[in-house]
Amino acid sequence: MFQPKTDEEIVNIKIDDEIFNLKMEEGIVNSKTDEEIINSSNYNFTLDIETLLNNPPTTRSVMRRGECYIPRPQNYFMLYRRNKAAEMKSEFAGLRSSEITKQIGTMWRNETKEVKDLFYVLARLARKRHSVEYPNYKYSSRLAEKRHSVEYGNYKYSLGNKEKKNYINLIKYLYEYLLYFIIFLIIIIGCYNCLHKKQPFT
Repeated sequence: MFQPKTDEEIVNIKIDDEIFNLKMEEGIVNSKTDEEIINSSNYNFTLDIETLLNNPPTTRSVMRRGECYIPRPQNYFMLYRRNKAAEMKSEFAGLRSSEITKQIGTMWRNETKEVKDLFYVLARLARKRHSVEYPNYKYSSRLAEKRHSVEYGNYKYSLGNKEKKNYINLIKYLYEYLLYFIIFLIIIIGCYNCLHKKQPFT
């Protein structure tokens, strides 16, 4: 399943979603039903609509997490990317997924308003279908899934990957500081003992 790779992609998707929500609230997109909009479209889909609306069963996330894992509902870019990737399969042969996503992202930004509105509507249909197939689905961010717990006394902290890295670096720093302090203390004690041994008896 497609996951945005950069902050710019995430921001662009959020902005487009907000614009689409405003359009839907104002009734700008279309007064037709979603099905009528799709059926009356002249857009040349490579994948048939039924295949496109259903979450692909062989995504890396599903295969990695097992059959019980419920995939996220597809957004407009996931749908557009899947269709474009199928359309340009030969052109994209040998490219990494991230490079394919980057190229298709450029294509999306250059698409007409009509094409974008079409995929916004497809995304809404995909969400409806997803809610029927998985009525108990609750979104859980990947960041939350990757958080780690750290216990200290009676307190328990939940750390993300970045926080975990900072925590480990802090522990390393404290360990080195303690090690240098012990070495310094040994040197001071040694010097003190040497000075007292050299003093003459009275």
